[in-house]
Amino acid sequence: MPCIVAGERWVRHDGAPEAGGGYKKVIERIPVDAYRRFRFRGPCRDAEPQVSEPQLLVSGLLPEDSQSVGSLQPLWGIPDGWLDTTPRSGGDGLVRILDAQHNELWTSSFEWRAEPGGYGFFVLPAPDPPEAAAVELYRSGSLQDVITRTVHAPQVTLASPVSGMPVTETLRIEWTATDADGDQLLAEVFYSSDGRAGWVPLGSGGPEGVLVVSSSALPSSTAGIVRLYVTDGFNTTVSEVTDLELLPDRAPTVTIYSPMEGQSFLLGENIVFLAHAYDLEDGWLGPEAVSWHSSIDGFLGTGELNVANLTPGTHVVTAVVSGHGGPKSAAATISVSLP
Repeated sequence: MPCIVAGERWVRHDGAPEAGGGYKKVIERIPVDAYRRFRFRGPCRDAEPQVSEPQLLVSGLLPEDSQSVGSLQPLWGIPDGWLDTTPRSGGDGLVRILDAQHNELWTSSFEWRAEPGGYGFFVLPAPDPPEAAAVELYRSGSLQDVITRTVHAPQVTLASPVSGMPVTETLRIEWTATDADGDQLLAEVFYSSDGRAGWVPLGSGGPEGVLVVSSSALPSSTAGIVRLYVTDGFNTTVSEVTDLELLPDRAPTVTIYSPMEGQSFLLGENIVFLAHAYDLEDGWLGPEAVSWHSSIDGFLGTGELNVANLTPGTHVVTAVVSGHGGPKSAAATISVSLP
């Protein structure tokens, strides 16, 4: 699973460069989701330090045309962030965090990158000192945009679920939020099965929302946590529900990539056996977690195989993987014939 690197240009949720439209919708989602990708089973996880701190995710839209103005997206506060907020040098983009007296609290440069004739996107993790009053975006020394902290943070009520509640077929999340300053509110909802070590994004919305999620799509837990973020553009309020019971463990899923359904081979021809499995509790399982069986020749081996001695005939080959929730299998029918 790819990480979103701080300062990287426009990206989709799968980490690939975005070539199409729909900028506004995805940009509003990406800041907190970017944090989730750093934190949840991504290759950047090894860099996680031991101490967390309040952090801001600063992001923005970057036009390639120097005559157009860049813009900041709503800021998201992370109460227990651990991303590297060391200021960077180099590049013609700059972010500054200021206090109410316009004293500089933090600043970092970044590369202003955009598609030719189009736009780019950046994400920078930053510290979130309590005296922070404004965030400014610059391009080559020219002020592009500023977000100023308003007086009141959003007031949030997370009405459902209820702490300690057992979750059966569906997990229902319902919330309301208000803002005394009249700011526009955005919400993001996450789920953790492992004590806040990792977060699964569940959905987004506005000041009022209801999400209904199938519990079968979530990792099981005896102490699950639902976390709701609501931002007014600068102030972020976080509300949690803890000790949710999602049982039992979910069975893994397995997908056969080779051989393909209906494929034909000649006796002595090499056949590659490859399958991948995913477990909601353990994440991606390597090929070595998969065992292979033939309806004619029985057990073939474990992991990625190269087999050239299958008995002639029609084989139903089965890939089996075991996880917390028991075994799971997938099958493909192939034929082996004499030359």
